[in-house]
Amino acid sequence: MFSFVILMVFVLAAGYSLVSYHDRKMMKTQLAEQDATMRELEIDLSMKFDTKVKELTEENTLLQRKLSGEKDLKILNQNLKDEKKSLDKRLKGAIEELKTSRTQKDMLSKSKETMHKNIQRMSREAALGKFGKGPHRLEINLRFDSHLGRNDGGAITIEMAPIDDLPHAVHWFLEQVDRKFYDGFSFHRNAGHVVQAGAIVNFLSGDHKPSENGFRNAGYHSLLFQEYSDNFPHKKYTLGFAGRPGGPSFYINTSDNTKIHGPGGQGSYDDPTEADTCFAKVVDGFDLVDRMHKLQVQEGRYKSLKDNVAITSIRLLKK
Repeated sequence: MFSFVILMVFVLAAGYSLVSYHDRKMMKTQLAEQDATMRELEIDLSMKFDTKVKELTEENTLLQRKLSGEKDLKILNQNLKDEKKSLDKRLKGAIEELKTSRTQKDMLSKSKETMHKNIQRMSREAALGKFGKGPHRLEINLRFDSHLGRNDGGAITIEMAPIDDLPHAVHWFLEQVDRKFYDGFSFHRNAGHVVQAGAIVNFLSGDHKPSENGFRNAGYHSLLFQEYSDNFPHKKYTLGFAGRPGGPSFYINTSDNTKIHGPGGQGSYDDPTEADTCFAKVVDGFDLVDRMHKLQVQEGRYKSLKDNVAITSIRLLKK
Protein backbone atom coordinates (compact mmCIF):
# COMPACT_ATOMS: atom_id res chain seq x y z
CA MET A 1 0.00 0.00 0.00
CA PHE A 2 2.75 2.33 0.98
CA SER A 3 4.62 1.44 -2.16
CA PHE A 4 1.50 2.25 -4.17
CA VAL A 5 1.25 5.60 -2.54
CA ILE A 6 4.89 6.35 -3.27
CA LEU A 7 4.38 5.21 -6.82
CA MET A 8 1.38 7.47 -7.21
CA VAL A 9 3.29 10.35 -5.76
CA PHE A 10 6.12 9.67 -8.16
CA VAL A 11 3.70 9.35 -11.06
CA LEU A 12 1.98 12.58 -10.09
CA ALA A 13 5.31 14.33 -9.66
CA ALA A 14 6.52 13.05 -12.99
CA GLY A 15 3.24 14.07 -14.62
CA TYR A 16 3.45 17.52 -13.11
CA SER A 17 7.00 17.85 -14.23
CA LEU A 18 6.02 16.74 -17.69
CA VAL A 19 3.09 19.13 -17.86
CA SER A 20 5.21 21.95 -16.46
CA TYR A 21 7.91 21.32 -19.04
CA HIS A 22 5.36 21.29 -21.83
CA ASP A 23 3.79 24.45 -20.56
CA ARG A 24 7.16 26.11 -20.28
CA LYS A 25 8.00 25.05 -23.78
CA MET A 26 4.71 26.44 -25.08
CA MET A 27 5.22 29.60 -23.12
CA LYS A 28 8.72 29.94 -24.53
CA THR A 29 7.38 29.44 -28.00
CA GLN A 30 4.64 32.00 -27.40
CA LEU A 31 7.15 34.38 -25.89
CA ALA A 32 9.44 33.90 -28.89
CA GLU A 33 6.51 34.54 -31.23
CA GLN A 34 5.46 37.55 -29.22
CA ASP A 35 9.04 38.81 -29.24
CA ALA A 36 9.27 38.35 -33.01
CA THR A 37 5.92 40.10 -33.42
CA MET A 38 7.08 42.93 -31.19
CA ARG A 39 10.28 43.27 -33.17
CA GLU A 40 8.30 43.38 -36.41
CA LEU A 41 5.98 45.97 -34.88
CA GLU A 42 8.96 47.89 -33.61
CA ILE A 43 10.62 47.82 -37.04
CA ASP A 44 7.36 48.75 -38.73
CA LEU A 45 6.76 51.59 -36.27
CA SER A 46 10.34 52.70 -36.64
CA MET A 47 10.00 52.81 -40.44
CA LYS A 48 6.69 54.61 -40.20
CA PHE A 49 8.20 57.03 -37.71
CA ASP A 50 11.20 57.67 -39.96
CA THR A 51 8.87 58.18 -42.92
CA LYS A 52 6.72 60.57 -40.93
CA VAL A 53 9.75 62.43 -39.67
CA LYS A 54 11.00 62.72 -43.26
CA GLU A 55 7.60 63.96 -44.42
CA LEU A 56 7.45 66.47 -41.60
CA THR A 57 11.00 67.60 -42.36
CA GLU A 58 10.15 68.07 -46.03
CA GLU A 59 6.94 69.90 -45.11
CA ASN A 60 8.92 72.11 -42.75
CA THR A 61 11.49 72.82 -45.48
CA LEU A 62 8.72 73.70 -47.96
CA LEU A 63 7.05 75.86 -45.36
CA GLN A 64 10.32 77.66 -44.64
CA ARG A 65 10.86 78.21 -48.35
CA LYS A 66 7.33 79.47 -48.72
CA LEU A 67 7.76 81.81 -45.78
CA SER A 68 11.09 82.98 -47.22
CA GLY A 69 9.47 83.37 -50.65
CA GLU A 70 6.61 85.35 -49.18
CA LYS A 71 9.13 87.56 -47.42
CA ASP A 72 11.01 88.08 -50.68
CA LEU A 73 7.70 88.79 -52.43
CA LYS A 74 6.82 91.34 -49.78
CA ILE A 75 10.20 93.01 -50.25
CA LEU A 76 9.82 92.85 -54.04
CA ASN A 77 6.28 94.16 -53.81
CA GLN A 78 7.43 97.05 -51.65
CA ASN A 79 10.26 97.79 -54.05
CA LEU A 80 7.81 97.80 -56.95
CA LYS A 81 5.51 100.12 -55.04
CA ASP A 82 8.40 102.48 -54.32
CA GLU A 83 9.52 102.34 -57.95
CA LYS A 84 5.96 102.98 -59.17
CA LYS A 85 5.70 105.94 -56.81
CA SER A 86 8.98 107.29 -58.14
CA LEU A 87 7.89 106.75 -61.76
CA ASP A 88 4.53 108.41 -61.09
CA LYS A 89 6.37 111.39 -59.65
CA ARG A 90 8.72 111.57 -62.62
CA LEU A 91 5.83 111.15 -65.06
CA LYS A 92 3.92 113.93 -63.35
CA GLY A 93 7.00 116.14 -63.60
CA ALA A 94 7.46 115.22 -67.28
CA ILE A 95 3.80 116.02 -67.99
CA GLU A 96 4.12 119.37 -66.27
CA GLU A 97 7.34 120.05 -68.17
CA LEU A 98 5.64 119.06 -71.43
CA LYS A 99 2.71 121.35 -70.66
CA THR A 100 5.14 124.16 -69.94
CA SER A 101 7.07 123.37 -73.11
CA ARG A 102 3.88 123.34 -75.16
CA THR A 103 2.77 126.59 -73.60
CA GLN A 104 6.13 128.15 -74.35
CA LYS A 105 6.04 126.73 -77.88
CA ASP A 106 2.53 128.11 -78.40
CA MET A 107 3.63 131.48 -77.06
CA LEU A 108 6.70 131.40 -79.30
CA SER A 109 4.57 130.39 -82.29
CA LYS A 110 2.14 133.22 -81.63
CA SER A 111 4.99 135.68 -81.18
CA LYS A 112 6.56 134.43 -84.41
CA GLU A 113 3.26 134.78 -86.25
CA THR A 114 2.79 138.29 -84.87
CA MET A 115 6.32 139.24 -85.92
CA HIS A 116 5.73 137.91 -89.45
CA LYS A 117 2.51 139.88 -89.76
CA ASN A 118 4.25 143.04 -88.56
CA ILE A 119 7.05 142.52 -91.11
CA GLN A 120 4.46 142.00 -93.84
CA ARG A 121 2.51 145.09 -92.80
CA MET A 122 5.64 147.29 -92.77
CA SER A 123 6.89 145.77 -96.05
CA ARG A 124 3.55 146.42 -97.73
CA GLU A 125 3.51 150.04 -96.61
CA ALA A 126 7.12 150.55 -97.72
CA ALA A 127 6.56 148.92 -101.13
CA LEU A 128 3.36 150.85 -101.80
CA GLY A 129 5.00 154.10 -100.78
CA LYS A 130 8.07 153.62 -103.00
CA PHE A 131 7.01 151.40 -105.89
CA GLY A 132 3.23 151.72 -106.04
CA LYS A 133 0.53 149.06 -105.95
CA GLY A 134 1.60 147.16 -109.03
CA PRO A 135 1.57 144.85 -110.83
CA HIS A 136 5.34 145.35 -110.84
CA ARG A 137 7.20 144.20 -113.94
CA LEU A 138 10.98 143.89 -114.23
CA GLU A 139 13.38 143.12 -117.03
CA ILE A 140 16.33 140.74 -116.54
CA ASN A 141 18.89 141.55 -119.24
CA LEU A 142 21.13 138.59 -120.19
CA ARG A 143 24.30 138.02 -122.23
CA PHE A 144 25.38 134.58 -123.45
CA ASP A 145 29.01 133.70 -124.05
CA SER A 146 28.41 132.32 -127.55
CA HIS A 147 31.98 132.89 -128.83
CA LEU A 148 30.50 134.32 -132.00
CA GLY A 149 32.25 137.67 -131.68
CA ARG A 150 28.99 139.56 -131.26
CA ASN A 151 26.53 140.43 -128.56
CA ASP A 152 24.27 137.49 -127.92
CA GLY A 153 21.59 138.17 -125.37
CA GLY A 154 18.06 139.17 -124.61
CA ALA A 155 15.67 140.05 -121.81
CA ILE A 156 13.35 138.05 -119.64
CA THR A 157 10.35 139.99 -118.37
CA ILE A 158 9.01 138.96 -114.96
CA GLU A 159 5.97 140.08 -113.00
CA MET A 160 6.05 140.19 -109.23
CA ALA A 161 3.46 138.34 -107.15
CA PRO A 162 0.51 140.39 -105.85
CA ILE A 163 1.74 142.58 -103.02
CA ASP A 164 -1.14 141.48 -100.77
CA ASP A 165 -0.05 137.83 -101.06
CA LEU A 166 3.70 138.28 -100.54
CA PRO A 167 4.36 141.84 -99.34
CA HIS A 168 7.72 141.09 -97.71
CA ALA A 169 9.24 139.16 -100.65
CA VAL A 170 7.96 141.65 -103.24
CA HIS A 171 9.31 144.63 -101.32
CA TRP A 172 12.63 142.85 -100.68
CA PHE A 173 13.31 141.99 -104.33
CA LEU A 174 12.23 145.44 -105.57
CA GLU A 175 14.65 147.07 -103.12
CA GLN A 176 17.48 144.73 -104.18
CA VAL A 177 16.85 145.52 -107.84
CA ASP A 178 16.45 149.27 -107.21
CA ARG A 179 19.89 149.28 -105.57
CA LYS A 180 21.35 147.39 -108.59
CA PHE A 181 22.79 144.65 -106.41
CA TYR A 182 22.13 141.96 -109.03
CA ASP A 183 24.04 143.71 -111.84
CA GLY A 184 27.06 141.56 -112.66
CA PHE A 185 25.54 138.36 -111.27
CA SER A 186 25.10 135.33 -113.50
CA PHE A 187 22.97 132.28 -114.08
CA HIS A 188 25.54 129.65 -113.14
CA ARG A 189 23.65 126.44 -112.43
CA ASN A 190 21.32 124.17 -114.37
CA ALA A 191 19.98 121.66 -111.82
CA GLY A 192 17.44 120.19 -114.23
CA HIS A 193 14.36 121.40 -112.41
CA VAL A 194 15.68 124.99 -112.01
CA VAL A 195 18.21 127.40 -113.47
CA GLN A 196 19.84 129.37 -110.67
CA ALA A 197 21.41 132.82 -110.47
CA GLY A 198 23.94 134.03 -107.90
CA ALA A 199 27.13 135.99 -107.22
CA ILE A 200 29.29 133.93 -109.60
CA VAL A 201 31.78 135.29 -112.16
CA ASN A 202 31.00 135.21 -115.87
CA PHE A 203 32.78 136.10 -119.10
CA LEU A 204 31.96 139.81 -118.58
CA SER A 205 33.23 139.97 -115.00
CA GLY A 206 36.85 140.77 -115.79
CA ASP A 207 38.51 142.17 -112.69
CA HIS A 208 35.09 142.71 -111.13
CA LYS A 209 34.23 139.91 -108.76
CA PRO A 210 30.51 139.60 -108.01
CA SER A 211 29.84 139.76 -104.28
CA GLU A 212 26.93 139.58 -101.88
CA ASN A 213 28.49 142.25 -99.65
CA GLY A 214 26.27 144.94 -101.16
CA PHE A 215 23.21 143.02 -99.97
CA ARG A 216 24.72 142.46 -96.50
CA ASN A 217 25.89 146.04 -96.01
CA ALA A 218 22.46 147.39 -96.91
CA GLY A 219 20.63 144.82 -94.76
CA TYR A 220 18.94 143.12 -97.73
CA HIS A 221 20.96 139.91 -97.92
CA SER A 222 18.22 137.38 -97.18
CA LEU A 223 14.54 137.41 -96.29
CA LEU A 224 13.59 137.99 -92.67
CA PHE A 225 11.40 134.85 -92.81
CA GLN A 226 10.29 132.23 -95.32
CA GLU A 227 7.21 133.98 -96.68
CA TYR A 228 4.99 131.76 -98.80
CA SER A 229 1.48 131.93 -100.24
CA ASP A 230 -0.64 129.09 -101.57
CA ASN A 231 -1.95 131.60 -104.09
CA PHE A 232 1.50 131.73 -105.70
CA PRO A 233 3.00 128.19 -105.83
CA HIS A 234 6.19 127.02 -107.57
CA LYS A 235 4.72 126.43 -111.02
CA LYS A 236 6.85 126.28 -114.17
CA TYR A 237 8.48 129.63 -115.07
CA THR A 238 8.03 131.09 -111.58
CA LEU A 239 10.90 132.56 -109.55
CA GLY A 240 11.92 131.52 -106.04
CA PHE A 241 14.58 132.57 -103.56
CA ALA A 242 17.29 129.92 -103.01
CA GLY A 243 18.28 128.88 -99.51
CA ARG A 244 16.69 128.98 -96.07
CA PRO A 245 16.34 131.85 -95.27
CA GLY A 246 15.98 132.72 -98.94
CA GLY A 247 18.18 135.09 -100.90
CA PRO A 248 19.87 136.78 -102.46
CA SER A 249 20.37 133.96 -104.98
CA PHE A 250 17.23 133.05 -106.89
CA TYR A 251 16.11 130.53 -109.46
CA ILE A 252 13.59 130.07 -112.25
CA ASN A 253 11.53 126.88 -112.06
CA THR A 254 11.82 124.93 -115.31
CA SER A 255 9.08 122.49 -114.21
CA ASP A 256 6.27 122.36 -111.67
CA ASN A 257 8.16 122.24 -108.35
CA THR A 258 5.18 122.76 -106.04
CA LYS A 259 5.98 119.64 -104.01
CA ILE A 260 9.76 120.03 -104.04
CA HIS A 261 9.91 123.70 -103.05
CA GLY A 262 6.47 124.13 -101.48
CA PRO A 263 5.43 123.54 -97.83
CA GLY A 264 7.29 120.56 -96.38
CA GLY A 265 9.73 120.41 -99.29
CA GLN A 266 13.54 120.58 -99.06
CA GLY A 267 13.53 118.67 -95.74
CA SER A 268 11.38 121.13 -93.74
CA TYR A 269 11.03 118.76 -90.76
CA ASP A 270 11.18 121.39 -88.01
CA ASP A 271 8.37 123.38 -89.57
CA PRO A 272 6.19 121.45 -92.07
CA THR A 273 4.63 124.74 -93.24
CA GLU A 274 7.99 126.19 -94.31
CA ALA A 275 8.68 126.53 -98.03
CA ASP A 276 10.92 128.31 -100.52
CA THR A 277 9.55 131.78 -101.19
CA CYS A 278 8.01 132.03 -104.68
CA PHE A 279 7.81 135.73 -105.56
CA ALA A 280 7.48 136.30 -109.34
CA LYS A 281 6.69 134.69 -112.69
CA VAL A 282 8.04 134.95 -116.23
CA VAL A 283 5.67 136.72 -118.64
CA ASP A 284 8.05 137.11 -121.58
CA GLY A 285 11.37 135.61 -122.69
CA PHE A 286 10.41 131.98 -122.16
CA ASP A 287 12.76 131.04 -124.99
CA LEU A 288 15.73 132.41 -123.03
CA VAL A 289 14.76 130.36 -119.98
CA ASP A 290 14.49 127.25 -122.16
CA ARG A 291 17.85 128.04 -123.75
CA MET A 292 19.57 128.25 -120.34
CA HIS A 293 17.86 125.01 -119.37
CA LYS A 294 19.52 123.28 -122.32
CA LEU A 295 23.04 124.56 -121.62
CA GLN A 296 25.73 121.99 -120.80
CA VAL A 297 26.87 121.50 -117.23
CA GLN A 298 30.14 120.53 -115.59
CA GLU A 299 30.68 117.16 -113.92
CA GLY A 300 29.51 116.87 -110.34
CA ARG A 301 26.30 116.92 -108.36
CA TYR A 302 25.99 120.71 -108.27
CA LYS A 303 25.57 120.89 -112.07
CA SER A 304 27.36 124.20 -112.65
CA LEU A 305 27.07 125.61 -116.16
CA LYS A 306 30.13 125.27 -118.37
CA ASP A 307 29.47 128.79 -119.65
CA ASN A 308 27.71 131.09 -117.20
CA VAL A 309 25.07 133.49 -118.49
CA ALA A 310 25.74 137.09 -117.46
CA ILE A 311 23.06 139.26 -115.85
CA THR A 312 23.97 142.69 -117.12
CA SER A 313 21.13 144.34 -115.23
CA ILE A 314 17.70 143.96 -113.70
CA ARG A 315 15.43 146.99 -114.01
CA LEU A 316 11.92 147.91 -112.91
CA LEU A 317 9.84 148.72 -115.99
CA LYS A 318 7.88 151.94 -115.98
CA LYS A 319 4.12 151.64 -116.19
